[in-house]
Amino acid sequence: MIIESGIKHVAYFWFAEKESKDEALKLVQEMAAAIPNVRDVRIGGPVDHDWPAWKIDKSWDLAFIVSFRTVDECREYFHHPVHQRNAKRLTELSDKVFANYIQY
Repeated sequence: MIIESGIKHVAYFWFAEKESKDEALKLVQEMAAAIPNVRDVRIGGPVDHDWPAWKIDKSWDLAFIVSFRTVDECREYFHHPVHQRNAKRLTELSDKVFANYIQY
């Protein structure tokens, strides 16, 4: 049962150096605190599992999910100077980044 609607921004990071995780956590927390209309932020690493029937990628180091009520709120987040600056830095820390926006 779907009980709400909104936008989720999901980003995965594969860090060039494992020590980058602490800085990345601070950057994401800064974005969540500084940017209006962020409803919720979840951040964490992959679940260590042995589920061989599934082709689940566990190679990433850190991911976060940011929730918004509307596309316009998400757009404001994307263009916000703190997001632009911190996203640039997160990209510099990473060998690979995968990000998307999901409307539900």
